[in-house]
Amino acid sequence: MALVTAAATMILVEECKCGSMKGGSAGARAGRSRDFETAQRAARRDGANGTADHRVRVAELPNGFRHVIAPPGTGGLPDVSRLHAERSSVTMTPLGMSAREIPVKNGKGKVVTETLLMAGSAIRPMRTAQQPDARSVVALLERFAAPVGCAAKVQILRPFAVISRKSYSAPITLPIGPAYLAATLEKAGYPVEIIDAIGENIYQIVRSQCGHYNLQGLCTDEIVARITPQTRVLGISIMFSQEWLEHRSLIRAIRRAFPDLIIVVGGEHPTALPEYVLRDCPEIDYLVAGEGELTFLELVHGLIHGREIRDVPGVCFIDEAGGFVTTGLSRRIMDIDNLPAPAWHRCNVENYFIDNWTMGIAMGRNMPIIATRGCPYQCTFCSNPTMWTTRYKMRDVSEVVNEIEFLINHYNANSIEFFDLTAIVKKEWILSFCKELKRRHVDIAWQLPSGTRSEALDRETLKAICDAGCRFLVYAPESGCEETLAAIKKKIKLDHLTSSIRAAISVGHTVKVNFILGFPHERFRQMIKTVAYALKLARLGVEDCNISAFSPYPGSELFRDLVADGSVPALNDAYFRSLVTQFDFTSSAAICKHVPAGLLVPLRIIGQMLFYALAYTLHPKRIVRLVKSTFKSRFQANNLFEQRLYDFIVRFRTVRPGNRAIRSSN
Repeated sequence: MALVTAAATMILVEECKCGSMKGGSAGARAGRSRDFETAQRAARRDGANGTADHRVRVAELPNGFRHVIAPPGTGGLPDVSRLHAERSSVTMTPLGMSAREIPVKNGKGKVVTETLLMAGSAIRPMRTAQQPDARSVVALLERFAAPVGCAAKVQILRPFAVISRKSYSAPITLPIGPAYLAATLEKAGYPVEIIDAIGENIYQIVRSQCGHYNLQGLCTDEIVARITPQTRVLGISIMFSQEWLEHRSLIRAIRRAFPDLIIVVGGEHPTALPEYVLRDCPEIDYLVAGEGELTFLELVHGLIHGREIRDVPGVCFIDEAGGFVTTGLSRRIMDIDNLPAPAWHRCNVENYFIDNWTMGIAMGRNMPIIATRGCPYQCTFCSNPTMWTTRYKMRDVSEVVNEIEFLINHYNANSIEFFDLTAIVKKEWILSFCKELKRRHVDIAWQLPSGTRSEALDRETLKAICDAGCRFLVYAPESGCEETLAAIKKKIKLDHLTSSIRAAISVGHTVKVNFILGFPHERFRQMIKTVAYALKLARLGVEDCNISAFSPYPGSELFRDLVADGSVPALNDAYFRSLVTQFDFTSSAAICKHVPAGLLVPLRIIGQMLFYALAYTLHPKRIVRLVKSTFKSRFQANNLFEQRLYDFIVRFRTVRPGNRAIRSSN
């Protein structure tokens, strides 16, 4: 699954003194907890037979939003909702239920909407309609600027990395999301710091107390010690669902140390499961859903000035009555060329200039960039449509090259890694980008490690990006079976893809391909087709291949389907631990209806081994190249296989037994 970028989707933790807003005091939180527990007990009593209707009440608010009161499911229903209210209508479908709306009157005679949720009905894929945010970024920075003499300090936290202890692939990257958020706040005049738990102690790797994970970076106590008493706003990035359990424990520790902070979470994981996250970790007060720079800025401004947070798009929280309130996704930013560049001066950038754990191939001083946002496609295994919708926005090529020149001049970067979901969609844009690099004589290697589409990658485009410095190109076909591609809505043709890959190799690219085995519908013969196609590409000269196992990722269409049919019976700690399957060959967790995990695991291992056996034996110069690199004083990987092998060795030598300072989620 494509990596989804962290840009501006960080979690925000805010302290608010406003009586009209949700209070941050322990007493207020306890009151809300008691109210909710009372409502929950009543709901369970009413639905004891497991078949009763469960009501979600939606009250109209003066600003056009709706106040959603949605206790978690009762009886055998999962305690989770996917609820994103819109201005024009509210579309709420708790997982495993279907919904219909009827007009009713409240006690004051006001017409509201009451949504009846019927247990056991099929869930439907839900798109959250989202108006683009066409407002000027410059104007918003002025409108939501810090008050004169503002002493409200803001800290943005990127937590430690959570990695399966048997993982073979776990890149560690600069925190581009927190850097974007910090830049936006800084431009608006707020005092801001970044706590980069990974970058501040990148070689500290300890085993979690539960034994399932390696935790890389500052431990919990060290993170808590870096939060200052003067901090009014603390941002925390929760990007990946497989990290949730350990990050939940971290949030609880922060709450114990700072009982008056208002904690708001954001990123891929909270956006996909907003109500679940808020109820699973009641220490959290607010949640930012979707693209976050402007939502974050507006939220901070509203809290400091005591304004109504219900007017801010992209915010979710549990109110004092135990009701789930959402203002929908953050509106997609259209004026992205005027967003401040990432505040790298707030990070320990030099700590990342090492020869291991990069997203692409380590070249000494790799730095990330984001040239486009979103993805126009709707692959069923990907959470992108939930996080970003399908709106795709490209930056002006001159602005992208300006940023690259800045990274070269200020940080001596010698390799640029594009963290885009899908960097190459329009041929005209990428050709214009290459021309601009050459016009300015910008001589630097750049890589596309996240994967991209093949439609625009004909020979002309491939030669242009190679001549302009592209050194590593990743295709993401996901399957070598046309039936599977159609089922997962991966709109590619294998013959066109093969032609593009062949052309890429011929013009000099180092090429990697990504595959997934074990989709819920797949049969063994379809998986064999995928492995066979991977081996065909090895013969053609592809250097790298990753064969992952399917994981039902929150926010994806397949996830919703699997919850609806009971294949994912409940969201609990065991479910989140199972998500490490993606980068752990030893994990046997699988939700494939026709192929048992006991067969899927060896097929995946055999496929990977056969690919690299062919990739090296049919191209013996690679063996010679690897041997030479091994005996150099500084190891230089030539492809991602060599990079990940080196990464694994370094991490294995570095890891230490469990540390008491890092608390287990058990």
